[in-house]
Amino acid sequence: MKEVKQMKYLLRIIVDELDEAYNGQNLAHLLLKFLWRNHVPGVTLRKGKMSLDGHAELHEQVAEDEPFNNLPLIFEAIIDDEVLDRIMPLILRMIPNGQVSLTFEEETIVPTEHYDIKIFTKADNKWFRKDHYEDILDLFQQHQVTWATVTEGVAGYGADHVIHRQEKFHFAHSLPIVIEGIVSGATLPDLLKAIQPLLQDGVVFTTKVDVRENTTGGNVNG
Repeated sequence: MKEVKQMKYLLRIIVDELDEAYNGQNLAHLLLKFLWRNHVPGVTLRKGKMSLDGHAELHEQVAEDEPFNNLPLIFEAIIDDEVLDRIMPLILRMIPNGQVSLTFEEETIVPTEHYDIKIFTKADNKWFRKDHYEDILDLFQQHQVTWATVTEGVAGYGADHVIHRQEKFHFAHSLPIVIEGIVSGATLPDLLKAIQPLLQDGVVFTTKVDVRENTTGGNVNG
């Protein structure tokens, strides 16, 4: 019997860091534990610097004591159909205030289209150490990836299922890293092949995007 290929999705959840769940617990802590206990294969948690919440109220970093800024926390995880069907109803019941979205991964790469490529890994990955960030961007540059970014999370876990958090006054070497950029469908297959042998601990996700402006003062299509 032919095995049915599982669809892959990027699950994205946004909540404010002081939000509480219905049971009064901190929502972000509860979400991270929930995803970990339900065997979601990896989760990256990042903190925004400014946001508009569900009531269109502005949150920004003004207080010295960071938690009182109530900034947005962004959860991202790559999941398949089986995990999606199992956890989504529970997540929606758990979150009284927040945003949950899904982006599906493209199965077919069209050379004339453009794609957002996201690499989820951690800071102490052999290839993704801080002193190798320029090498990463060089690889992207060789495959015409433009406006690439490298951002660091504040908490998360990977294939080892060990939760790592950013502690005040201490640097955690295993914090999650997200590397992202836009690449054309014509060069994406070669880039994916180049990344695969280097990415020993991480996951790559691609989805089609409509790029309108991709260079300084010029249009990507003309």
